[in-house]
Amino acid sequence: MVITISGYLTQSRLAEALQRLVPDGWLGNEVAIPGSRQRWDMAYRHNGQITVVEYDGDEHYRHSIKIKTDRAKDDAARTLGCEVVPFPN
Repeated sequence: MVITISGYLTQSRLAEALQRLVPDGWLGNEVAIPGSRQRWDMAYRHNGQITVVEYDGDEHYRHSIKIKTDRAKDDAARTLGCEVVPFPN
């Protein structure tokens, strides 16, 4: 399967591509994982494993508070047994 994203990669274009890759496992956008109050940009399930995807802008790499918050959020997802994919834009 070949999926082409035209133009700049945006969060919505990334979500559309992931939906085509894992149509039966797509969990949606702004997903809350049971056991956490956090929300992730998008998530999907593949072979029983939940993967959360975070579409991170430059502030996620420049601001120390945002970096610390992202790490805590990633740790929370991993504690719940999820894989985490930060996707830089």
